Amino acid sequence: MARHGRLVAEYYFGGTDSTTLFDVRRSVTKSVVCALTGIALRDGVLRGTATFDRAYLAAVDTLDSATAP
Repeated sequence: MARHGRLVAEYYFGGTDSTTLFDVRRSVTKSVVCALTGIALRDGVLRGTATFDRAYLAAVDTLDSATAP
């Protein structure tokens, strides 16, 4: 909770605290990719969403092969 621009209280649940890390990559990634796709379409970088163009993508990678921090 903030008051006059300063943090005055924090509340946590489920045994978490301010140092608890959460794996949000899988959820956040979809939103970021969607936003970037929209920007690329608007700016004419992408021709459209009806076709798949491998020229824009790097080598295939999956979350399963990513190393955990």
